[in-house]
Amino acid sequence: MFPTSALVTLLSFARGQTPWGKPVFDALIEVVVYFGQTFVPAEVAGAVPEETTEDDVITAIESIIAGSEDEGHPIAGVSPFVVGIILKFALQILLKKISG
Repeated sequence: MFPTSALVTLLSFARGQTPWGKPVFDALIEVVVYFGQTFVPAEVAGAVPEETTEDDVITAIESIIAGSEDEGHPIAGVSPFVVGIILKFALQILLKKISG
């Protein structure tokens, strides 16, 4: 199932509206699992820019959420670049929180 509520949680976290905690961690895991299984990692890895900003992440998540409201599959036609930004954001948060 498409992780709409997990993306909404991440969007709220990226905007600074939701503090780090179990709901954010669970949302990160759900998003990483969903997109990790949906896209070929090499395709996504090649599409992700070295530097991404919080604005990039917010825009990427908003575009995915908006696309999920359309007819058809929620990620049909979504650029690997957008997915890559979201995956990179999620993994960076996980690594930072786990190691810090």
